[in-house]
Amino acid sequence: MTVMDIFNLANKFAQEGKGNQAVDLWNECTKMDPNFGPAYINLANAYKQVNNLPAVQGALNNFMNCPITGNTLEIVPKIKQELAEVNQKLNPPPPAK
Repeated sequence: MTVMDIFNLANKFAQEGKGNQAVDLWNECTKMDPNFGPAYINLANAYKQVNNLPAVQGALNNFMNCPITGNTLEIVPKIKQELAEVNQKLNPPPPAK
């Protein structure tokens, strides 16, 4: 199976409510091709659903380290904003004295 085949199967599992299986396959995509950005986006969304912010942060950082081309170029500003929000939640400023 190709990376795209596995990605599409993962998407199908996600639509069927089989989130754990989808996450496993998206992770498999990133092992086969570490520059396959769409898998990182889907992983971030899946981790967001279970409020796993460190995993969201990792997936978004991995996406930002991928070569950005084509349609993914359009979502970069949104991903940067989302990553900033996750970073702020994970590292809140100290309380004012």
